[in-house]
Amino acid sequence: MSRTVITTEHAPALPAPLSQGIRKGAVLQVSGQLPLDPDMGEVVGTTVAEQTTQTLRNVTAVLDAAGGTLSYASGPAG
Repeated sequence: MSRTVITTEHAPALPAPLSQGIRKGAVLQVSGQLPLDPDMGEVVGTTVAEQTTQTLRNVTAVLDAAGGTLSYASGPAG
């Protein structure tokens, strides 16, 4: 099975050896996302809600770079 590293400038870079995302065949793994602003590298917000929103923005950016969406997070509807 092929393995593809997914990267985007729209999500913060993670310290090595972590990747923003990994595609293995039809499976896309996204982990280690934090509430960081991708441009500044600083934590966004002071509340759990603000930081969760930024983390989901970062996850969405990685999914988008891989051609996926949040609607496929638990598998395609069918």
